[in-house]
Amino acid sequence: MRDEHNFLQKKYPAIANRNGTKFLARTLNRLLMHHIKDCLPDLKTRINIMTSQYQNLLTSFGEAIQDKVIHLLTIHCLHETQRGREREGEREREKERKRKRKKKDNVSKCSKKNSA
Repeated sequence: MRDEHNFLQKKYPAIANRNGTKFLARTLNRLLMHHIKDCLPDLKTRINIMTSQYQNLLTSFGEAIQDKVIHLLTIHCLHETQRGREREGEREREKERKRKRKKKDNVSKCSKKNSA
């Protein structure tokens, strides 16, 4: 940096103070600070709004679960109960289909006997 400064002072003394790494760093730092100051209020507002929205969403979920093991077992039991009902319903539907087939077979046997 010192060599750069010496070079600019020797070759371009009139513009040396507005060129070089040191000037570029100061200028970019100033631009960045102005940009941050301009954007920060909007960003802060957006963060506050989003925080409020997610806090409301969390509140809508209800109280925190105290005993996770019991809660998990309750969910598992409810699932198994529902699954058992579904299996029972499937068995009943299969029995009904068998009854209908049997009835249909009996009807077709009777019609064959009567036609013979």
